[in-house]
Amino acid sequence: MYLMESPQQCGDAGMQPSTLLSLPEELLESICQIILDSRPTYSFNWQQPVVSLSYLSRTSKKIYRIATPVLYSTFDTRHVHKVQSQIYAKFLRTLFERPHLAKQVRRMYLKALYFRLADFEEYQQLCLALADSLGLAISRSIHDTYRSSFQGSSSDGGYSDEDDEPEVPSAVPFQSTVLGYYEYATLVQLLIALVPNLRVLYFEAREVECTDRRMGGSFIFLEELAKTGRASLLHLEEFAFSHNNSDPITFDYIHGILDLSPNIRSILAEPCDDPVDYHSDKPIGIQNVTSLKISGCLSKEGLRTIVSSRRSLEVFEHTHHTKYTDPDPPPMTPREAIEILDLHKHFLRVLKLDLRFRNNHRLDGRCKFCFEGHQIVTLKGFSQLESFEVDGSSILFPQKDDNNYHTEVLVNMLPRSIRCLSLQEVQKEGAANAITLLEHRSAFPFLNKLILFGNLLYSPLSPDPVTFPEHELEVLRQLTRAAGITFLKPSFPRSDSSFQAARHELEEW
Repeated sequence: MYLMESPQQCGDAGMQPSTLLSLPEELLESICQIILDSRPTYSFNWQQPVVSLSYLSRTSKKIYRIATPVLYSTFDTRHVHKVQSQIYAKFLRTLFERPHLAKQVRRMYLKALYFRLADFEEYQQLCLALADSLGLAISRSIHDTYRSSFQGSSSDGGYSDEDDEPEVPSAVPFQSTVLGYYEYATLVQLLIALVPNLRVLYFEAREVECTDRRMGGSFIFLEELAKTGRASLLHLEEFAFSHNNSDPITFDYIHGILDLSPNIRSILAEPCDDPVDYHSDKPIGIQNVTSLKISGCLSKEGLRTIVSSRRSLEVFEHTHHTKYTDPDPPPMTPREAIEILDLHKHFLRVLKLDLRFRNNHRLDGRCKFCFEGHQIVTLKGFSQLESFEVDGSSILFPQKDDNNYHTEVLVNMLPRSIRCLSLQEVQKEGAANAITLLEHRSAFPFLNKLILFGNLLYSPLSPDPVTFPEHELEVLRQLTRAAGITFLKPSFPRSDSSFQAARHELEEW
């Protein structure tokens, strides 16, 4: 492994092999895992635990046998800011040459900020050799790849061995090949193809190299491997991807991962927009996903396409944001989201909707508090819902000067099963509605946590902060204390409270 090449950097880690050898193997394995997990975050010494464990693993055959699976169980580049190309390539070479170590990899956290293989010919040859063993044509011209996508190929619209023209690496400049043009995406796919026992995959790129699947820049090679059966990720349960791309990224981009991983349970997508085709003959391969967390811009039909692809959804979190001033189709309203999620009303346990930026393309630049007709009306049918987090753009409290003023919005909305309620950046009437909710405590016997704060300074909902009446807060304190309910707010001074600080730790009111 790349961090095993310089054991002198760590010195004697303060552990005597003779002492360790006397311990049970289960305890030795736990010690190795603790060493690996002690990696500091955002530190120049973040690799020290890996080096120490690498050095320790070579002190005896017994410790090597126990420590090696732990050492190779996690590949993490999130805190590497230099020589990323070499680190990826060296790890790839190790797994290619020693397949038994590739089977030990359980978690990969892949992040690239600066990536360049063009200056490392030996690693280019390594990638070509690995791709050749998998039947992938990564040395062909990127223009041929694009052209062949239109000419078509197999009857199912995919690639087949007959479609690939013989490779002539010397005839194509490196920068014009698929590997040269999409270095990071190609290397990542080769790496993923080698680790059949992977359970957790985190993929991050500052700029996604290509969103057009016809160009081979997305995970199209993994789609080929899924069709030929030369690779699989049957054990993958958690998948997360994020990017800072200027173009929209959809689930279409990660089809290759999904095709290889039929047993994914959790997906985090930051950001992810509408599926390209609402009526695609090929459904999104996330039937077994139970936890879905998406940021981005989703329309009503886009959400329906994604949600209808699942059997039972237990966790759904969505934060709206988009770089476009007038998204088309328009983003879904809170009420539309609930109507669509009704498909999973007997399974959903956690629901979070943050739609504060949903209407920030309006001329006044503000979404304002929830519009009439857009608000969430009821969640009574969601029989398993335990945690509900919502902001002021999704819930509408009648104002005191309205003819229809009342404080039973929450009582009429929430199901009996609710345990945690989080109302963020809401109107000042939110406190009175929370009081009424607690006065009907018998209807919500499992409620044990209430998070409440008004609209923050410089919020996308309104430039003016909302402060709840002190007498209402005092009533809430008394009611929550008597009922044993935790009553929380953001842990920053009210005078400094702003939208930018909204994600601080929570504290009791």
